Amino acid sequence: MVDLSWPDVDYGIRFRLGKWLGVIAELVGGTAYQPVCAPPVAARLNSLADLAHVPVI
Repeated sequence: MVDLSWPDVDYGIRFRLGKWLGVIAELVGGTAYQPVCAPPVAARLNSLADLAHVPVI
C-alpha cells in the first residue's frame, strides 16, 4: 500500500470503505467493474483461464 505520508506522493487509489487514519477518501467509482485491455493482450485471450497469464492492475 502506498505510504501517503511521503512528500513525493500526492494521492493513492485504494479499495475499501475509506476509513484510514489521516486520509481524506473520496469514491471514484462503483463496485461494478468491466475488464479492459490493450488489443495485443486481448488477442492472446481465448478463455477466462488465460487471464491468469497476463498482468492485472
